[in-house]
Amino acid sequence: MAERGIAPTEEVYRNAIHCYGILGRADRAALVFQRMLAAGMRPGVATYSALINAYADSCMPEQVSAPFLSSTRCLTQGRQQLWTC
Repeated sequence: MAERGIAPTEEVYRNAIHCYGILGRADRAALVFQRMLAAGMRPGVATYSALINAYADSCMPEQVSAPFLSSTRCLTQGRQQLWTC
């Protein structure tokens, strides 16, 4: 898509994460999630759910909380802020 000048949406990233999860490739799902954040996309609840399910399906329960503990992006009053724990 990118090579054709079409920017991926949050839904495209979410579906890729979901598909990698079904395949048991949580490592690839996490990579897609990181690329999504690097592209400035704001993940929604469904995207976080897809990532959690990818970790669960890959028998990696210790990683389930990683996206929430390392950094979470949120919008507050129109500004994007980065919260770290």
